[in-house]
Amino acid sequence: MTAAEQLREEGRKEGREEVFLNIARAMLAKGMDKDTIMQLTGLDASRIDHASHGAPALQG
Repeated sequence: MTAAEQLREEGRKEGREEVFLNIARAMLAKGMDKDTIMQLTGLDASRIDHASHGAPALQG
């Protein structure tokens, strides 16, 4: 894999994680529990905690 391909893949991974963080924020706003959010998004507890203290979920 070339350096450009590695950078592109890293960007995609970061983008996917940001999408899951936004989903987790929306789930938290709807009152879903952390364990369910972890199961549905694949995020770990620390990432969900981070999402709960971050900006509100993006609407769109």
